[in-house]
Amino acid sequence: MALSRLGDINYDGFDDLCVGAPYAGEDRQGAVYFFHGSSQGIITDPTQVIYAKDVASPLSAFGISVSGGWDQDSNDYPDLLVGAYASDKAVFFRTRPVIKMAASIVVEPSPIDLKLKKCGPLNGDPEGPCLGITICYGYSGLSLPNILHFDTTLTLDSKDNSTIVGPAEQRAFFTDKVTKVFTKEATVDVTKDQQCNKIKAYVKGDLVDKLTPIKVVLEFKLNEEKFSASGGGDLLPILDARIPTWTLYTVEIKNDCGDDNICYPNLAISGIRTKRTHVIGTTAYLDFVIIVNNFKEDAYNTKAWITLPPGVVYDTISNQRSTVPISCGKLESDSRMVVCDIGNPMKGGTRAEFTMIVTPTNTNDTQDRLVFILFANSSNTEEKVEDYSDNHNSVEFPVTAVAEISLQAKVNPEFIVLNTTREKKVREERLVTHVFQLRNQGTCAINETILQVLWPSNDEKGNDLLYLTGPPLVQGNGKCNITVINPQNAKLFKDRWWIHDSRDRNRNDGLKSKKGRTSGKRIDCSETGDFCTVIQCHIGYMKRNSVFEITMESGFRPLRFLRDRISTDMYKITSVASARVLSVPYDFKAVDTSKFVTVTENAVTVVHTDKLKPAGKGVKIWVIALAITAGVLLLILLILLLWFCGFFRRKKHEEARYLMVKNGQSSYIDSKIVD
Repeated sequence: MALSRLGDINYDGFDDLCVGAPYAGEDRQGAVYFFHGSSQGIITDPTQVIYAKDVASPLSAFGISVSGGWDQDSNDYPDLLVGAYASDKAVFFRTRPVIKMAASIVVEPSPIDLKLKKCGPLNGDPEGPCLGITICYGYSGLSLPNILHFDTTLTLDSKDNSTIVGPAEQRAFFTDKVTKVFTKEATVDVTKDQQCNKIKAYVKGDLVDKLTPIKVVLEFKLNEEKFSASGGGDLLPILDARIPTWTLYTVEIKNDCGDDNICYPNLAISGIRTKRTHVIGTTAYLDFVIIVNNFKEDAYNTKAWITLPPGVVYDTISNQRSTVPISCGKLESDSRMVVCDIGNPMKGGTRAEFTMIVTPTNTNDTQDRLVFILFANSSNTEEKVEDYSDNHNSVEFPVTAVAEISLQAKVNPEFIVLNTTREKKVREERLVTHVFQLRNQGTCAINETILQVLWPSNDEKGNDLLYLTGPPLVQGNGKCNITVINPQNAKLFKDRWWIHDSRDRNRNDGLKSKKGRTSGKRIDCSETGDFCTVIQCHIGYMKRNSVFEITMESGFRPLRFLRDRISTDMYKITSVASARVLSVPYDFKAVDTSKFVTVTENAVTVVHTDKLKPAGKGVKIWVIALAITAGVLLLILLILLLWFCGFFRRKKHEEARYLMVKNGQSSYIDSKIVD
């Protein structure tokens, strides 16, 4: 390792040094490290490193010896000589002149008054305030040419103010370019103290971010091509590494925040639901009122954030009550997040209120509540930590499930017509089928349902009425069992098995006459006393619109039915089905299964019989004879009456002629007579 004093190679008033490391570098061919001095001593981080591979000729053991501190080329900067003994060479390094560049920016007016809309932009944006930007340059150094060329870049509103709501907002533009970046070549004369340029710009009139200052940044670098072309010498100058190659000017935006230009708001958000509950499976809209208050100073870019629960989509807002229009929309990156612009600024001491409308689309996997999380914030911070305590809130809708089932009955045959004479001759049995169909027609699934059929298998005397020919046929997720009730076990089973509910609906009491009154005698388990067959079905999970069906096939004996029935000619043999939901597959606190109603449906087979119709009686012979005699007598009396009135008397031909002559018609008569 070798070390050498360099002297003050950058003219900062402190001596510098270099260190040779002959086996440093990735290829271990050697390197030279340069360290600048400072008021605190040597800066331990090297300002420059030259490796053996950076030199044109291949070298080995580069840096085995170093010697500096002498100006060998007469440019007022000390130079350096480095030895590489393994290559039997020495390398001479000349020190480049150092440029001390100075640049400054001034923007007027400052602060910016957004109410002064004087500049008309070229891109169609609303008019906004004008800006005048002054840029000044100057430089110094030893052995430099009188004129240097720099490439400068001026950037307006350079901060990255992008948010999750949208991309970065560009607030300031150059008037003639309608862009935020201005690039220009600056020519600086060392003989002059300072050179300045003026550039016009403007701020657009509809800013979103009215709180963050607008930053103007100037960057510069030496134009090396211009330096070579102008004959500035064979050694290219370098900018002083201690001086930044950029400068910044910050322009405040005028607001109503007092002398310190700082506003401390105090936002509070709350929500009120307008509906009590949400019924799972329904898509009826939900709405709730959102209220945002600002209890202190102006809040800029104020927003309300609403996180929707899963399965709920945002629709719109209504009933706005605010000093400024409110707009809401979903985030593109998160469809469950809705953002509402409340005001920019939202003035201190004001209140904004609106109604948000949402639609549940798929809430089957939700908990027992739909929770909407509310949050309000602004670009400017609130003064105290405790002021944020009311920036969060929530609105909760209890979720419930409403079970809704229906029963439908089908009968085959619906009517049985019995002829006493025929039935005695044929003595055949009839097949009677009753079908009950249970349907889940509600908006939610059902976990467990009980279905009960009271089947009139016997009449009140215990005789067969509709005796089952086999077990019921079942279609669906359920199992059924049969219990035969008779006088011996009636007390045990009646209260245990029969479903009773004062809110029964869908009850069909059978056929009615045209006047609306039930005709015929009804025969069902309530009429047969202690004789009945109870079919009890436990039905499992049923999704929406799913069906459970039970079919009972039975035999009907006409002769036995006709026996001892003398009161009427029509009977309605009725089976009664009742169903009730016991549970739903949702563990919701708002679900009250005791409020689930029992539905009831009747299946009716109507039996007509002619057994008791009175036989038709023939007309007696004496009645017929009497009627004929009376008719003949009536005819004779009519003839006598007509005769007495002269109806049958007619004039002779001579009498008629005489009358005509007498009336002055002789010539006509005579001619007729002669003829």
